[in-house]
Amino acid sequence: MGQLRLQLQPYCEKKNRSTCGILGPYCGFRSALRDSEVETPVLPQTITDQIRLWELEHDRLRFSNGVLYNQFLSQMDFELLRNHTQDLGVLVFENPAKRLMVVTPAGHSDVKRFWKRQKQSS
Repeated sequence: MGQLRLQLQPYCEKKNRSTCGILGPYCGFRSALRDSEVETPVLPQTITDQIRLWELEHDRLRFSNGVLYNQFLSQMDFELLRNHTQDLGVLVFENPAKRLMVVTPAGHSDVKRFWKRQKQSS
């Protein structure tokens, strides 16, 4: 933290000594405070930068509930179910490279029924 340096020169020396009278030391102290007022931040710049970055990161993410589907045996199975979830509008997230997807909780029962019908027919 920065240090505040005060020059306790009586205000009366700068101005007319007769205007200060008994309040001379007080006038000098107030003058020194007024002259040395510098706006110093409460937190260091690096801390405020980091807080701003955390806020930006937090605002970038959108949190929602979902059901994770993974461990597909083939890419074709993954794409079939992914296309069905997109048609229903319940797909929240997909990662084709890892064969995983997240579906809304409301769409989970429909997707589950569809998947069971597909496995029975094949």
